[in-house]
Formats: sequence, structure tokens, C-alpha cells
Amino acid sequence: MLISNKNEIWFTRVVAGIISFGVIAAIINFLHNRSLWFDESLLALNVVNKSYLELLRPLDYNQVAPVGFLFIEKFLSTLTGNHDWSLRIFPFLCYIGSFPLLYFFNMKLHGSKYASLVCVAFFAINSTIVYYSFEVKQYSTDVFAAILLLFIGLKLIEDIGNKKTAIIYSIIGTIAVFISNVSIVLIITNFIVVFYKRYFQKKKLDYFVWIPIFSWIISFTVYFYFFIYHHPSKKSMLRYWTQKDAFLPINTFNSKPYLFIYDKMNMIFNSIISNNTFGWIYFILFAIGLFLFLKMRKSLFIIILPVILHLILSSLKLYPFHSRLILYLIPLFLTVISFAFYFVFERLKEKKPMLSFVVLILLFLNAYSLASIVPFEKEEVKKCMDYISKDPEEYENIYLYCSTDPVFKFYQKNYDCFNKKINYIQGDWHREDWSKHSQDIKKINGDSWLIFSEVYISNGKSEADYIIDMLKLKGFSIVNSKEFAGAICYKVSKN
Repeated sequence: MLISNKNEIWFTRVVAGIISFGVIAAIINFLHNRSLWFDESLLALNVVNKSYLELLRPLDYNQVAPVGFLFIEKFLSTLTGNHDWSLRIFPFLCYIGSFPLLYFFNMKLHGSKYASLVCVAFFAINSTIVYYSFEVKQYSTDVFAAILLLFIGLKLIEDIGNKKTAIIYSIIGTIAVFISNVSIVLIITNFIVVFYKRYFQKKKLDYFVWIPIFSWIISFTVYFYFFIYHHPSKKSMLRYWTQKDAFLPINTFNSKPYLFIYDKMNMIFNSIISNNTFGWIYFILFAIGLFLFLKMRKSLFIIILPVILHLILSSLKLYPFHSRLILYLIPLFLTVISFAFYFVFERLKEKKPMLSFVVLILLFLNAYSLASIVPFEKEEVKKCMDYISKDPEEYENIYLYCSTDPVFKFYQKNYDCFNKKINYIQGDWHREDWSKHSQDIKKINGDSWLIFSEVYISNGKSEADYIIDMLKLKGFSIVNSKEFAGAICYKVSKN
């Protein structure tokens, strides 16, 4: 696929402009530094409160994260101070580092410079990817590690040819094992691809190519034995992800496995599509892309295999196939879509130049969708704390809703007013029986602040409203309140 010299400059500029827009949006998000939300705070508390040695042991609050990721987070938080933004540096750098990797991966895969740029553009303005680019979790790292390992896999197919390069790839892959749990999916993918090329296509690959692969397998085996096998959180995680329908049903004699796969493919596409009105175009482009890869005998299996392998692992209940855990698959789907996107653009450019501009609307729609939700906010407990800290009046108690407590604990050290002698009341989890909240309500006396975030809702009723209503029945009234994104605080006083 070639593009004329006349159009080369403007096309490159348009795509580069969209990529720049995505990067700027991500930087704005990073600098906006929204509050940690519940799940982030649980991992953040482990990082800032534990030593390196303690991070090698099972984490508190049923948290699970790669050891290498935890160590890097610990190092950065210690170096710059235990701030939320310091914990976001590494995930954000992984997001930025994914750009050149994705470009070179595409170039190695199909050799089209412009299709590769389009893929990076789709990646840069993908709302899901940008959101997780600064999440204090390993998901952005998963994306980086996946693209890195697949790029190395393509290099292995070319035959690296010397021991020094093999050792370098071995070290890179071993690091990836310790910073990303999805690395095993890509390691197996590379093993199958190299094995197929050597023994089925009779490609004379040098024996050096096996050095990285087997070093990765050994590294993951060691990692699995010490940090995953018999992990104390295994049962609770298994129960949680089973409830989330994250494991592929094995029974092939009914429709459940096929409905599961259909649902998860929709989940991936929903993370790609910015506007549901044009969602069908992405499906068509994906189908065209698959056809083109097959027709041109490109390495389609290096894109499809990770999906298949992850589904197999989920059927064995070894790794869930759901939401943020499959974030690393988005670049692979975008690779197929962008290849077809540029193919269609070129054909239209040749026959109907004006119509070719219509194809570019997809990129602009994604950019517009991203612009409309930047900066991201989720559960602004930090803003609630800022608001309460400016209250000049005395208050005796601060009630923390169950999912608010860990976030409050992380930020508490930053406020002098919250380190005074205040009676902190930690709300318990009573989602099965809300009436038990009366036990916590009894502890509230006099003027008090209540902070709620990630509030549970059942049958259209908010648990926060239920607790406030209980206080009103006990003679309290609301004298002040302030609502932020995903969080709200109330000041109550006894009548």
C-alpha cells in the first residue's frame, strides 16, 4: 500500500496531530492528579506502608500485583515522597513508552509506515487506554509488556543470530515477567510461533532464538511458584471473578461458551469504539483486516494467539478474561483495524478522493470523545477532604463510609487538621443487611462530618441516603454538604 508524495505530508501531519492530541490529553489527566479511588488506594497503602521485603509477601486487603511493579512503585514513592502522583509515574511512562513500541511492532508485522501511524493514533486517543495510563495499577504496564514481548517475538522469527542479542532479549523478557502477569500469555505465543516457523515451515532459525524463550519460561515458573501458587488471596479472587463471569465455561454442548466469547469480544470492541453510532464500522474494518492479513500471509497468529491463549487460561480458571485484565489486547485489535483503515483510505483516495476524508472521521470522533471526558475523575475523596479542611468550626467525629476509609487513610498525612484528636468512625460493610449500620450510627455524637464514595446502590436506593435517613431519625440534621465526582460529604449536627 503506497501513498503519493503529494498527500504524504498532509496525511502524516493529520495523524501526528491526532497522536499529539492524545498525548496532551493524557498529560492533562496526569497533571490534574485526580483522587485515588477505592481499589487504587488499597494497593497504594500496601506500597507506601510496607518495606521491599514485606512486598514479597501476600499483600493486605486481598490485593495482588506483580512484584517487579510493586518494587518500582515503592522506589518512586520513596524517591519523590509518598504522593499519589509519584505512584502514577511508572504507569504513565509505560503508556508513553508504548507509542514507539506499537509503531515498530506494526512496522515489523506488515511494513506499512502509514498504517502503523494510524494504529498509534487510534491508541493515543483511545479513552480506555488514556484512562488507565495513570491508574495506580499494573494495567498500563501490561500493555507495554505485551507489545514489547510480541515485538521481540517478531525479531526472533527473523533469527537474532548471535548470543549477545539473545541474552539481551532474555533479560528484557525476564523483567517483563516480574512487572506483568499477562507476560505468560505472550511468552507462550512466542514459543508457539517460533516452534511453528522452525518445525512446520522448516525455517532455519538459529538455536540462539531458544535462549530468550526458555529463560522467560524458567523465570515465569520461578515467579509462579513463589508469588502465585497457593496465594492466600486465590480463593477470594476466584470467587470474585466467578461472580464477574470472567471464566470461559468448558462445556461445549450448550451455548454458554459461545455466548461468553461473544460477550468478551463485545467488551473489547466497546473499549475501542468511541461512538456507538459508528460501532459497526469497527467490526467491518476488523473483518477486512483479518482477511488482508490472511491474504498477504502476514503473521496474523501472533495477534490472534494471545486472545485464544487467554481464553484457555480463563477456562482453566488461571487468569480471568474480563475488563481491565484484557486491556493489553486492545493494541492487537487496533493493529488489525488500522491496517484495514489505511487500506480502505488508499482505495478511496485512488477512486473517490473526497470520500476518503470520510474515513478520517473515525479518528476525529475518537479525539472528540476523549476531549469531552478529559480530565477524568472517579471518586474525588481528596476534594471532600480539601473542603472539610477549610471548615473553621469544631467537629467531633468523622464518619468514613466503608469504601472511603482506605482512600482517606492514604491522604490523611497531608492534612494537619485530620491528625488532631478526632473520633474516626470506620463504617463496616453491611451490604447484605443495611440495618446493621445502626451500630456505627450510635458512635456519632455532636457535630460530625460524613464522607461517602463508591456508594453501593440497591433497588434504586443509595446506601449513603439510607445512613443519612437513619441519622435524621436520631435527631440529626444536615447543616452543610458538598458533592464532587463520585464522592459526597455531609456535616450533621444534633438538634
